[in-house]
Amino acid sequence: MTTPGRTHIPWQTQTGQVQELISYIGFLEAKLQYLQYHHETCEKWSAPLPPAFSTLSYLPPDLIVANESQLYPTESPPFNESPPTSHAVQPAQKVPASIARWRRIVDQMTKGWDQPSSWMDRRIAIGLDTVEKNHYALTMLLGLKNELPGGEDVNFRTQIMNVSMMENRATETLIISARQYALGTRASERDAGFVVQLHNFRELIFASLCVVIEHQGLPIDTINDLMRICMSSSGAANLYRLRRGALWVNRVIAGLIRKGWHHGATEFFLLSGRPVSQYGLLWEACVHSFPFLSERLAHIYETVEPPFNDAGWIPFSIPSIIKGLVGDALTLGQICTALDYEEESLSKLFPEANEVAQFS
Repeated sequence: MTTPGRTHIPWQTQTGQVQELISYIGFLEAKLQYLQYHHETCEKWSAPLPPAFSTLSYLPPDLIVANESQLYPTESPPFNESPPTSHAVQPAQKVPASIARWRRIVDQMTKGWDQPSSWMDRRIAIGLDTVEKNHYALTMLLGLKNELPGGEDVNFRTQIMNVSMMENRATETLIISARQYALGTRASERDAGFVVQLHNFRELIFASLCVVIEHQGLPIDTINDLMRICMSSSGAANLYRLRRGALWVNRVIAGLIRKGWHHGATEFFLLSGRPVSQYGLLWEACVHSFPFLSERLAHIYETVEPPFNDAGWIPFSIPSIIKGLVGDALTLGQICTALDYEEESLSKLFPEANEVAQFS
């Protein structure tokens, strides 16, 4: 038996079942509240849901690579003439209170990507225009510039000793690695030299790491405690939403790689990425947000010229960075499976994964 809404996690204990059910009920209540608000404020012009999406409550991996012709037909529908104007009094139509939140997020992500030079302009803006700055950013994302309090780590090792005695050493390594990275991510938020985009991307890496260790069957309570260090002190339902948002982004990246974005698929979410909490909202509204984002990304792909990478430039790859964080505790294949990447295509696209690991 598996946890409702998941496909990866087996039940742990009877107590775990109850906690998971309570957590999932809370998540459903939060989602219902969001949908009620959306129904009251949604735009009148929104097109009806495509048949392929109408029964989906989440975005499955294969939807990313589905034929987009089902969403955006090449032939425009025939133009229908407006009916004759009636002089009868028409009831006043409800004016939308505001633009939907998911659309505002997509607008923020894609704003300014309308010139051939936009990619290099973004790199320059956040200080990623040289190989040296590329290596420095990778070092920061891997957490090698952060000094962690030794005493705090010792106490944490003591706390998990009982767990590690019953489980293998790989599990202990995963928990310690995740906690160290969480502490460094929390510290990076206060680092004046750590630009917003790098901090947001580091949060995405951490949330993706939490998805991976969730996929490995670690207790949900442990994962939630790790997330509360640097992401949110909220309840289990919201933390679950943050992990689903991170998984959704990785699925989008994997789909863009298949469509020819190559290294740029990941880098786009570094240059224009948003906080993981906003990705959670995009996941919740994925039936609307994914087609809208896909259309914007298709326009960027046709308009913007990806910059030439100088010799020594190491592309950004979330699975490769996670591999550098956890070392031998997990294989790249296990990480790719948890995040819905194809390991073979990723290994061909990112032969520099070994170089990323050498940073750690």
